[in-house]
Amino acid sequence: MVNVRALTAATFDGRDLFAPVAARLACGSPLGLFGSPIDDWVRLSMPEPGIDASADCIDGEIIRIDRFGNLISNITTAHLTQWLGRRTVPRLTVQAGTRSLPFYRSYAEAPKQSAGALINSSGYLELFAAEGSAQLVLRADKGMAVIVKRLTKR
Repeated sequence: MVNVRALTAATFDGRDLFAPVAARLACGSPLGLFGSPIDDWVRLSMPEPGIDASADCIDGEIIRIDRFGNLISNITTAHLTQWLGRRTVPRLTVQAGTRSLPFYRSYAEAPKQSAGALINSSGYLELFAAEGSAQLVLRADKGMAVIVKRLTKR
């Protein structure tokens, strides 16, 4: 049996845990080497966002808060694509509590300590505070409503 503790670190699970296991599996190591099979799977349900074509918005909610205080919603790129269709991607804004947040492509685009939204590397809409905690800045918790809207032309 592989000593999983020897593979783990406080950070970088993808590098320190998953990559070595994937490499061993790719080299032909049997699955049983990594633990015992389980038969009592539990399927967890995740709330689906509402896509409202008449109101021209997507209503979602915060489903996870990471260790940096980033707020991950249940809105994915697939939901945004379904909502927007093949239309040109408009300018979007995210309503989180009483705050209206701009979309960014990366954390670095946002001014320091300002809150914003982006699509994270897992494909989920994420609220963040540049060099800070969105959870603290937005006084947010799991279940907080998140609404994506089109910005209207002036």
